[in-house]
Amino acid sequence: MKQIKVIFILAVFYFVMPAAAQENQQEGADQMKIWMEYMTPGTMHQQMAKMAGEWKTTNKMWMDPEHGTICNRRQSGYRVTSGRKIFEDHPYRYFHGNAFRRIQH
Repeated sequence: MKQIKVIFILAVFYFVMPAAAQENQQEGADQMKIWMEYMTPGTMHQQMAKMAGEWKTTNKMWMDPEHGTICNRRQSGYRVTSGRKIFEDHPYRYFHGNAFRRIQH
């Protein structure tokens, strides 16, 4: 009797599982399509790509009206990478006469 129950349960899984797996594959394909649409560069990426290149800026700050200004310089190199999906900033800053360099995404 136990063997019949085990065989019956295995038979149910044998016929039911492929149908469930096929349904999951279709759902996965739909989710992948949505993800690919999301990952496609859009108008915002095009606007950011216009900023690519080398930029130089100067900032002036006043800590106290009675004292002089503090001037800080910055150089940046903006690049668009990974198929126009990632916008990198390579700043080179001078703050209080010291140089700082880092990469921003």
